[in-house]
Amino acid sequence: MHLLDYPEAEPHLTQPTLEDAVTRMQRVILLARRKREEVKIGIRTPLASLTIVHRDADLLAGLRSLEDTVRRELNVKAVRYEQDESKYIRLYAKPNFPVLGKRLGRRMREVQKQVEALDVEALEAFQAKGSLDLDGETFTTGEINVFREAMPGTNAVSDRLVSIDLDCNLTPELVREGLAREVVNRIQRSRRELGLEVTDRIEIAYTADAELEAAMAEHHDYIAGEVLALRLAEGAAGKSQDLSATIDGKRLDYSIVVAGG
Repeated sequence: MHLLDYPEAEPHLTQPTLEDAVTRMQRVILLARRKREEVKIGIRTPLASLTIVHRDADLLAGLRSLEDTVRRELNVKAVRYEQDESKYIRLYAKPNFPVLGKRLGRRMREVQKQVEALDVEALEAFQAKGSLDLDGETFTTGEINVFREAMPGTNAVSDRLVSIDLDCNLTPELVREGLAREVVNRIQRSRRELGLEVTDRIEIAYTADAELEAAMAEHHDYIAGEVLALRLAEGAAGKSQDLSATIDGKRLDYSIVVAGG
């Protein structure tokens, strides 16, 4: 073991814009995954598009440089960018009545009207600064609550850093691709359970419910390539251990043998 001095930071090498973009990217991924969970669409089912929404064009440009990671992590076909958040998110505020009631007394109703009338720019400035001067009073984040609500007709989700809109419409093609990915997952799991070597080429015979069979036929080459199958065909199992799986309520029976074994 060799002991070395801990390297010193070189501030001139830092890239604040990139660092901010990575932070926002992490939020984008988290928000989109939450939306998938909400609508009960698993990550293996691809979606057509994700729209990232933020007013700052430079920030969106930074996120664009990380687009491949976003598409891969969220399994979306395309990523779009939008600066007009009002198309996707309604931003509004309400006073924290339990906190402010005693302090403001009879003025509470008037302050409520002013708080609820705040526009997007004022609310974003309040969130950034953490305080707001209104009607001769200074209010902090614990005294005024800011809410973000998806606009009708969208699948938008938002926090104070970024907003996203996830296209959750599933076409038959997307569903079949998702089923194919699930098949790969089950076969890879079976490979491990059978103790196969990572490099072992295999032969697979299977029978499946109609929708699953169609997905496997359409994505035959993808499935075979992922699981190292020299043969992937519908039909009798032959000399092997019979295996089965249920994928989204659809039955799959299959067998695996090592090629040439």
